[in-house]
Amino acid sequence: MNKLLEIAKRDSRVQELVERGDYRVAALGWIVGVGQGNHEESVAILTLEVKGRYYSVTIDLGSETVKSVEERVSG
Repeated sequence: MNKLLEIAKRDSRVQELVERGDYRVAALGWIVGVGQGNHEESVAILTLEVKGRYYSVTIDLGSETVKSVEERVSG
């Protein structure tokens, strides 16, 4: 998990969320083989809780980059 958090913190969107240090990792998930044919990739989804709000951070494991940061809205 430390490696994934390190990758996430390189992204400016995640940096903005965690800059005050008031966050926690709420969940971690893996998806292997997303896509089709030669375009398959493996991703990790790191869920961060920041001030009572939850954010899903999708990380491409092959390139070690953040693909998306989205607030999770219950409803």
